[in-house]
Amino acid sequence: MGYAYIGSFNYSGSEGIHICGFDERTGKLTYLKTVAPQVNAGSVCVNKEILMATDEQDMGYVYVFRINPDNGELTEVECRDTLSANPSCITLDEDGKFAVITHFAVGDVVKIVVPGKNGGFESRLLSHDSVTSLYELKADGSLGRLCDVGWHKDGPSPRTMLHKAYQRPHSRLYAENDLEGNRVYFFEADDREEKLHYLQSIPSGSGRDGARVGAFHPTLPYLYVNYQNRPVIAQYDVSDEQNIRLVSEKNLLDTEETFAEGDNQSELMFHSEKPILYDFVRGKGYALVYVAEEKTGTLRLLQKLEMSCKDPRGAHFTPDGRFILIAGHNDNAVYTLEVEEDGTLKEREGSVPMSHPAAIGFYLRG
Repeated sequence: MGYAYIGSFNYSGSEGIHICGFDERTGKLTYLKTVAPQVNAGSVCVNKEILMATDEQDMGYVYVFRINPDNGELTEVECRDTLSANPSCITLDEDGKFAVITHFAVGDVVKIVVPGKNGGFESRLLSHDSVTSLYELKADGSLGRLCDVGWHKDGPSPRTMLHKAYQRPHSRLYAENDLEGNRVYFFEADDREEKLHYLQSIPSGSGRDGARVGAFHPTLPYLYVNYQNRPVIAQYDVSDEQNIRLVSEKNLLDTEETFAEGDNQSELMFHSEKPILYDFVRGKGYALVYVAEEKTGTLRLLQKLEMSCKDPRGAHFTPDGRFILIAGHNDNAVYTLEVEEDGTLKEREGSVPMSHPAAIGFYLRG
């Protein structure tokens, strides 16, 4: 028996972290209690016996909790000011040395008047900095010191919304999407200098497309990016980290079906052992399963599953990869999908009610 921690996120205020019992043999989830009601937990992650949760609000905090292995209870260790507004996601480096924290700069843009040339005046736009923070991880798995910060001002918009950072397997390369500015930033986390080295940024979509989440192919040099408001997945070649290029854009359904108001893509993730990519669509309630072809990485639609969940905001593989838990944000429930041998999905009957689930982390005992 282990535990699942479901971050609850609400645009109108904080709601806390739901603690659930989790049976890894059957995939069964059992709601136990909700704690830390002050936390608007848009992202959670578990590292050893530590749980970290972003408090996605203007002041910008990450809460650190210690997990009790015997009953799953959480004890607050600290509330860390991340020095930027709206921390959006915590990504753990695969070597266990760093945590990368991204932020949404969703505050007001301010237009000010400043002295200009020749005694005149001119205007300037100011906005919150949307930064990426590199923290060391302590031996117990909790946050250590802040090592470095990256700023992002390449796009045409003065506002940036860095949704999530994701790491290429067995590499120091990271990518992160700017949801507001429709760009993808690429950087390396230097473990010797403990610095962020930015390599380049590239446009990804335009207008209100909203470059949302990316996923690196587990073995081939390709990155896939989905869009919040556009029904395609973009494929990029990352074999040359100084010259990353767009390869193709895949229509989600191989049809003329379009997005209606309220339809948008959310999570995008690869199977840990197979070249199978999973994409989830809010509004339509789709789980889309693609095969990435062996050499080219070209996506081929394998399955379109219409789920009971119509608002899949978060999705997470269970530790053994046999199930995917779906955080149905506006459905106010968590759903379970079973992963078949060929990578296709089958929905389990029933769901577990809980308020505004958004993100999922697991802790398994010994």
